[in-house]
Amino acid sequence: AYVNGGYNGIFIYNFDNNTFYAYDRACTCDYNHAPLVYDEKSRTLRHQDTVANCSSVFSVALQGAVQSGPAKFPLRRYDVLVYDGRIRVVNYLY
Repeated sequence: AYVNGGYNGIFIYNFDNNTFYAYDRACTCDYNHAPLVYDEKSRTLRHQDTVANCSSVFSVALQGAVQSGPAKFPLRRYDVLVYDGRIRVVNYLY
């Protein structure tokens, strides 16, 4: 699911019905690029338009790690709390 928040929006991924991951949809190569979109077949976040944006691809199941492209850093990950059938995305400052 896509929700408001973060720099370019937040993507929430249901890993196994009990585990959820949330990532910023901003490419770590250049935050000014268009928001990343989810590719269900490869379970990655990537740019729809690789001509106007970079070709960086990020793994959703591997904590936002860079799979390919010029990006050097993983996606910004948010904490996800699940309670009473609700999901809450939080940004804790440590």
